[in-house]
Amino acid sequence: MAKEIISRFYEDYQKLGLSDLNVFFIDENLLDKENVNQPKFCFEIAALLADAKRAVEEQKGEIDVLKSKVEEAESELDLAIRKNPKMFGFEKTTENGIKATILIHPTYKNAKDKLTEAQARLIELKHAVDICEGAMKAIDHRKAGIEGLIYLHGQNYFSTPRTGTPLSEEVLDEARTKRMKNSRKVEQNQEIENFED
Repeated sequence: MAKEIISRFYEDYQKLGLSDLNVFFIDENLLDKENVNQPKFCFEIAALLADAKRAVEEQKGEIDVLKSKVEEAESELDLAIRKNPKMFGFEKTTENGIKATILIHPTYKNAKDKLTEAQARLIELKHAVDICEGAMKAIDHRKAGIEGLIYLHGQNYFSTPRTGTPLSEEVLDEARTKRMKNSRKVEQNQEIENFED
């Protein structure tokens, strides 16, 4: 089940024309589309996460059922051994002997193996939940990234500097003229001071 959820995670994004984890990539030149697609990506990952969490809960229920079957097999074997010890190869029964016989009996081993398999599936499903939760965090970071890029775009961060425009040349000429006038005044003041000395 966990592998199905993880593979569905990747398949859903490939159906959208995206490859693997490109959903987390932000195209700076298409911020409008990225912003529009963000809720859709978030919802799809949230749906996968919900499916994974539901699968975990279902698996926990199955494990509970299998635990009770293991206990039931253990109890039935214990009772059967105590009622007819010779059928199980006992002349005289002991607690340790009964426990050992139960552990190697095919009925008990079969129930225990099913429980172990179910517990392994639960671990896989929890891994799928972790992957989906990580994807949700990544999609939240993607949202913040889009918002930051939109802010920078609004502040003309991505604009190119313009040089050689008439306005900038006029401003530079005025600044040069003003600086020259100021430096001439300073020179004249120094000459007057030197002359007075």
